Amino acid sequence: MKRKMLKSVAVLGTVGLASLLLVACGSKNNKSASSGDGKNLTVYVEKQYEGYMKKAAAAFEKESGTKVTIKTGDQLKGLENLSLDNQSGKAPDVMMSPYDRVGSLGSDGQLSEMKLDKGSMTDDTTKALVTTKGKTYGAPAVIETLVMYYNKDLVSKAPTTFAELEELAKDSKYAFANENGKTTAFLADWTNFYYAYGLLAGNGGYVFGKNGTDPKDIGLANDGSIKGVEYAKNWYAKWPKGMQDTKGAANSIPIR
Repeated sequence: MKRKMLKSVAVLGTVGLASLLLVACGSKNNKSASSGDGKNLTVYVEKQYEGYMKKAAAAFEKESGTKVTIKTGDQLKGLENLSLDNQSGKAPDVMMSPYDRVGSLGSDGQLSEMKLDKGSMTDDTTKALVTTKGKTYGAPAVIETLVMYYNKDLVSKAPTTFAELEELAKDSKYAFANENGKTTAFLADWTNFYYAYGLLAGNGGYVFGKNGTDPKDIGLANDGSIKGVEYAKNWYAKWPKGMQDTKGAANSIPIR
């Protein structure tokens, strides 16, 4: 099926991918050291991070004299295979992982405990993301955020408020040709909770209370969250039906 490109002023998207952490791997039989022999290290990352890791590896090789071999592959699959790879001795020495996987892998003995250098660019908040039961299992490496990008050929200045986006949506030049009354002036994949959470949190919603530490206090049905969802519904009433598809909505958003 030929993909239809939509004429849009603004699109909500991301810079970077999932929040990732550099993690040192070990085995259950040796929790204090990685599987490297001191002269050679193997690093496993997704293909998109290969360039970044090559630069880091070159600097590390120059400083330590250790040869670094970089392997690429699917990040989550590599983490899923970590237990078996540790037992067989095939696990890499260093991996990249979403921070929310570090605690369970560390507690299960799949990662080596490590100490962050005093000169590392971390604070107590970021360190807490890779620390469990007083033990640190990773070094924060990548941070991402949501951004809105816009088409300078259509507007000279980026919209700064939802009110401005709502005004743009009234302009007929952004009408979706295949569905009457629908606009593509502004698009966001709010079927994905990762993107939609800011809309809820900005109105007072939250997942867990006490800064995310109280699972008994769930704030996804409070007044703020409801207000955020109601606002999203207003946009979905304006958008093409394809934007409601939880699997295909992202493909309906132009990336150029």
